[in-house]
Amino acid sequence: MHRLTIKDEKLALLELGIHPTPGSGNTDQWKEDGQNKSCLVQRKATLGSQVTVKYQDLLDLIHHSEEVHKVPLFIFKVKDLQFLCLPDLHIDKGLRVFAELYRHEEQSYGRK
Repeated sequence: MHRLTIKDEKLALLELGIHPTPGSGNTDQWKEDGQNKSCLVQRKATLGSQVTVKYQDLLDLIHHSEEVHKVPLFIFKVKDLQFLCLPDLHIDKGLRVFAELYRHEEQSYGRK
């Protein structure tokens, strides 16, 4: 069975216009898995049938995003289904983030 690698993670974030965090998860200097000008991202992915999300991870994402004045965005992918999630406190700003990510994808793939 194929394993998800750090390279897979980086490519998945870059496709959404999100810059991967150098050494994600290995240092206290950089927080979360990636970011762009508007959002701070935590991403969980698996080729299996389930992904584990810890409540503390969600709280940390919200806290870290508030520190840098960005919208927290949680992405999880199970097999071939990917979901982008926002805490309800950030829905207004989050809708703008979703629009930016969509525009980036359209430009990257020439969609109209």
